[in-house]
Amino acid sequence: MIRTFYRMHTVTSYGGEIIFDMHPLRIPAKTTTVGFYIYKPSDRSGVVGGVKLSLPI
Repeated sequence: MIRTFYRMHTVTSYGGEIIFDMHPLRIPAKTTTVGFYIYKPSDRSGVVGGVKLSLPI
């Protein structure tokens, strides 16, 4: 019988996102969304960030 043991460790990842919904064309059914996010993973140094843009088609 082969047994594999894994070492447990603490996960300390954290992050967040801010989202803005807009109606630039004054049409209620068409919403444009802009979002900003930042994330700090626990398995590497530094942060990950970006911008999201959702346009109605």
